Formats: sequence, structure tokens, C-alpha cells
Amino acid sequence: MQVNIEKHLVKLCCLCYQNTVFWIIVVFSSLSFAMGHLPSVMYLLGFKNIQDVPPALIGELILLNGVLSVIAAYYLRKYGFLAAVLVHFFTDLVWHVIWGQISRM
Repeated sequence: MQVNIEKHLVKLCCLCYQNTVFWIIVVFSSLSFAMGHLPSVMYLLGFKNIQDVPPALIGELILLNGVLSVIAAYYLRKYGFLAAVLVHFFTDLVWHVIWGQISRM
């Protein structure tokens, strides 16, 4: 009987903290996703080491990619995996294709 009560308490605790743990993981994941873009930005702009990158550029990377990650995580949680993939896809489409064409004019 006592094992059964403990099992239900553990399950209840897991359900209570599931949302909090999800969003903590989202924050760490979005920061790692944002900082994962740093090497390619450094290569494209010709920076040799991390100290050469302006703090405003690092802030922009974190802000744009981090916010995108949080929005994708929200859609993942609410609508599923395909919704998060579509958020990323259409953001890339707008940013790289449409904005790339507009900026060339």
C-alpha cells in the first residue's frame, strides 16, 4: 500500500514541475541554438577570435535566434513538432530569401 502511495506522489510531483522544467530547458536550448550561429557569423564577417566580435552582434544573435527558439518551443508545446519546424522554416524563408531579395534592390 505504501509503495503505491509513493508512486502516486512521485507522479504528482512530476506533473506539477513538468511545465517549469520544460521552460527552463527551452531557455538553455535557445541560448545554445543562438550561440551555435556564432562560428558561422565569425567566418562570414572575418573575425578571427571571439574577442573581435562586437557585443552588439552577440546580443543580436541571442535576441533574434533566442526569441525564435522560444516561439518555436511554444508552438511545439501547443501544436506539435511540425508546427515548430514550420516556424523555423518560414522564418528562414522570410529572412534569407525575401529579405535577401529586398536588400539587393
